[in-house]
Amino acid sequence: MAESVLRGVPTTVGDITPQWLTRVFRSQLGDAATVTDVRAEQIAEDTGFASRIYRLHLAGSVDIPAAVIAKLPAKPEVRAAISVLGGYERELLFYQRLADSVPMTTPHVYAAEIAATGDDSC
Repeated sequence: MAESVLRGVPTTVGDITPQWLTRVFRSQLGDAATVTDVRAEQIAEDTGFASRIYRLHLAGSVDIPAAVIAKLPAKPEVRAAISVLGGYERELLFYQRLADSVPMTTPHVYAAEIAATGDDSC
């Protein structure tokens, strides 16, 4: 995974703009990577997930994937419980430090961050 390229962790799906995604993709795919449009579709609603999960349909340069998954913090009433248990931090550390070395397939992560306050993650 690339070093931190996030300038402000998105807290809503509306914060995930083509400009924000372009910064993320350029950190791994090079300066030609450009996202020109993003359309969000919420998935996995009301299924017990500790995050709000979206499929982002992307348009842009040829090297941009057609779709990616975005995980945002849960609703406030759930977020507090997950934070107390360290759930967000553990998942982030898994993808930053362990995912490449475990004997199972894991998704490619383009960006994973927790806001400085620790309350929001992406």
